[in-house]
Amino acid sequence: IISIIDSSATNTWSMPIIQGNGPGAREGHTTTLVGKRLFVFGGCGKSPENPEEIYYDDIYFLDT
Repeated sequence: IISIIDSSATNTWSMPIIQGNGPGAREGHTTTLVGKRLFVFGGCGKSPENPEEIYYDDIYFLDT
């Protein structure tokens, strides 16, 4: 599930419909909007296969 807040105008949350595989649940990541692409990099979280905290070194982008 991906949630996005529009902090520039209405401070409202939205949940865009996505296709393909998105990033897993995480915190401490960096998100940057470049043009109409939203890039998500890194962060940490837990996976279903491993109860230990994982530090991600991956990048995803969403065409908005």
